Amino acid sequence: MPSLHYITHAVTLAVIATLVRKYLQLKFAYEDLEIYCKPHHEDETEFQDKEPDPIHHGYLNKEDKHNPVHATVTNIHDNGTRLWCSGHDKSSRICKFENLCYHPQKEDFVFLHGPGSFIEGADMKSVHHGLLDLSSVQGHTTHVLRAVDAPSRILRDTGVHWVEEETLVFSRFKPDNIMHVIHDDILPLHYTLQLVSLGKNSSSHQVQLVVLDGWEMGEFESIYSLFTPYEILTKDKINILGGMVCFRNGHIGISKRTTWYQYGFDKPQGPLEGLEVSSQHVHTAVKYLLTESSELCQICGSGEYVVLLSRRLNRLILNEVDLTLAIARETGLKVVVIGFESHSFGEMMKIVHGSRGIIGMHGSLMILATFLNPGSFIIELFPYAISPENYTPFKTLAGIHGMQLVYKTWANQNREDTIMHPDWPPDLGGIHDLPKEEQEDIINQSEIPLHLCCEDPSWLFHIYQDTKVDIPSITEMLKQSFSESTARVVANNQLIPSPVRQVACDVSSVGQGVTLSWKRSWNVMYLDYITLEYEIWLQNSDTESTVSLIVGNVTSHTISNYVTEGILYNVWVRSVLDQEVEGQFSDAIKCHV
Repeated sequence: MPSLHYITHAVTLAVIATLVRKYLQLKFAYEDLEIYCKPHHEDETEFQDKEPDPIHHGYLNKEDKHNPVHATVTNIHDNGTRLWCSGHDKSSRICKFENLCYHPQKEDFVFLHGPGSFIEGADMKSVHHGLLDLSSVQGHTTHVLRAVDAPSRILRDTGVHWVEEETLVFSRFKPDNIMHVIHDDILPLHYTLQLVSLGKNSSSHQVQLVVLDGWEMGEFESIYSLFTPYEILTKDKINILGGMVCFRNGHIGISKRTTWYQYGFDKPQGPLEGLEVSSQHVHTAVKYLLTESSELCQICGSGEYVVLLSRRLNRLILNEVDLTLAIARETGLKVVVIGFESHSFGEMMKIVHGSRGIIGMHGSLMILATFLNPGSFIIELFPYAISPENYTPFKTLAGIHGMQLVYKTWANQNREDTIMHPDWPPDLGGIHDLPKEEQEDIINQSEIPLHLCCEDPSWLFHIYQDTKVDIPSITEMLKQSFSESTARVVANNQLIPSPVRQVACDVSSVGQGVTLSWKRSWNVMYLDYITLEYEIWLQNSDTESTVSLIVGNVTSHTISNYVTEGILYNVWVRSVLDQEVEGQFSDAIKCHV
C-alpha cells in the first residue's frame, strides 16, 4: 500500500502540471490577442483606442423622428461590404449596398473585405477606379465613386457611427442654380427613389439622403428635404461626427434617365443624345413636389393669368412694366410677375402650375416651365447676339414626348436696344481685364461663336446684357401661343380610339366601285373630341401601291375613283379624332373588285 509521502508527492505534481497548463493557455491567448491588436499599417494608428462618441447633434433629427445615426460598434467583420449593381458601366450603374463606409478625414469610401463581402454586376477594379457616377451629369470626374480597401476587422478598432436607416448616397452637381437643382438633382432623385423603392412608399420616402459633393445645402435645401423626414447628411455634417461613418444598407448613385440636356463640357451645349425622358417622368415628379410642398398660392384659382419671370440684378428687361401692361391690355388676362426677390421657389412653382404660360429672359428660372400644364406656352427671350438655336434646354423640355408645350423665342436684333456692362466682374460678363483688341471684337459681335462651358468671355458678356424688348412682337407671339396651345391640348389630351370593327366589302353594284362598311370604335363614346373622321387605306395587291382616304363621321363609304375591276385590294380602316389623334387600324380584309 503506497505511503502517505508518495500520495502527497503525486498530488503536488498533478496540481503543478494543471497550473502550468493553464498558464500556457493564458499566455498563448494573450500573445494571439496582442498580435491581433497590433496596427497592420502605421496609418491605422488613428483607429486605436477610440470609443464611439455619443451623438447629440440636433440637425440629425427632423420632425421628432428618431436619430438615424447611432454610435455603436457592431460585429460585422464576418460580413463586410456587399454590392449588387445594375447597369453596364459607371454612367448607367446604380448599386444596392450593405455595410458601406465613408472616412471623412480621408474623403474616401471604404470597401470592407471579409468572408461575406462580395460585389455583383461589377468588379473590384471598377470599385477602385470608378464604379459609378454619383451625380446625374455624365462624364464629370469630380462625382465618380471610388472606394479603397480595408479589412473588416478595422471596425473592431474604432468607434463607428452607423446610419441605420435606408440610405441614398449621391452628389448634387450645382446646387446653387435652380436649373441644375431641378434638372440634375430633383427629377433624377424622384425617379431613382421610385426605381429602387427606398422607404417602401413612393409618396412618403423614409430614406436618409447623403450628399457628398462638398457643397452646403444652400438656399434650395427645402426642395431636397421634401424627399426625406431626416436632416440631409453632407460632408460638413459627417465631419462633425468624427471617425468613420458606415451605412447599413441602401443605394448609391442616381439615375440619368430623366435628364435631357448637356452643358457643353466636351462639345457645345445641346440636347442629350438618345433621350429616354418622357412627360410621365416630369409630371409625376412635379405632382410629388406640388403635393409635398406646404407653400400657398394666393392667386391660383382666381382666373386665368400669364406669368412674367423677372430678374432684378442683371439680364434685365428694361421696359418690363410697359410689357406687363401691354400683355394685360392685349390679352385681357392678369399678368403675375414673379422672381426670387419676391417669391420663394415653392410659391413660384405653384403659381406657374396654375398659369396659361410663362414669359422670361433666358436663364435658370425658366426651369419653372417643368411645372406648366399640358397645353401651356413658353416664350423665351434672348439678349442681343445670343442665338436661340444654340441654347435650347427649355426648347428641348417643351419637345419631350407628351409635354404638349408651345415653345416660342424672341431674340433682340437691334444693338441699340441693349445695355452692355464691360466693367462688371468677369463672372458677370465684364471684359475690362482682356486685351483692348479682344474687347472690341466681343463688343462688335452680332452673334457669338459656338463655345464650350463655362467661362467663355464672349458668352458671359452678351448673356448679362440688359434688353429693351419689342413689345408688339411679343404680344403678337403671345396671341399665337394662345391659339396654338388651345388646339394642341384639344388634340393631344385625347385617348386613342380602339380598332374599327366588322369592316365589310360590298361589290354587288357592278361598275359602281366598292362600298365599305364598318362598326365604329367601341371606346369612342368615352373619349373627348371635337371631330370624328375615318381613314381608309386601299392597297393594290398586284402593285402594292396604297391610297389613303379621309371620310367624315359615317360608317359606310363608296369608292369608285381609286379602284380597278379585277384587282384584289387589302383594306384597313381607322378612326381619327380632331384631325390628329389616330386610332388603331382594323384587321385587314381582302376585297376583290
